[in-house]
Amino acid sequence: MAAVEWNKKEELVAEQALKHIKTYSPLLGAFCTTPKSELTLMLRIQEFCYDNMNFMKVFQKIILLLYKSKFLTFSGPISIKYVPGGD
Repeated sequence: MAAVEWNKKEELVAEQALKHIKTYSPLLGAFCTTPKSELTLMLRIQEFCYDNMNFMKVFQKIILLLYKSKFLTFSGPISIKYVPGGD
C-alpha cells in the first residue's frame, strides 16, 4: 500500500484503495487459510487505516470487499462486529 501514490481527495482515495485491494485480494487470500491469519489481516488493515486518516472511512468497505470475495470467513464473534446483519 505504501508503494501507491494515493489521491489527495478522500472520496477518491476510497475508490482507489478498493480497486487496489481488489487487484491483490487473491494474493491476500492465499495467506488467509486459518481464522488466526484472517484476524491478523484484519488487524493490519485496521492499523493501516487508523494510521492514515484518509483511509478511516474505507476500513469497513475493505473488510466487506474481502468478505464478499470469500477471503475472510468471519466465524464466531468476528461476524457480529464486522458483517452487517451478522448477529
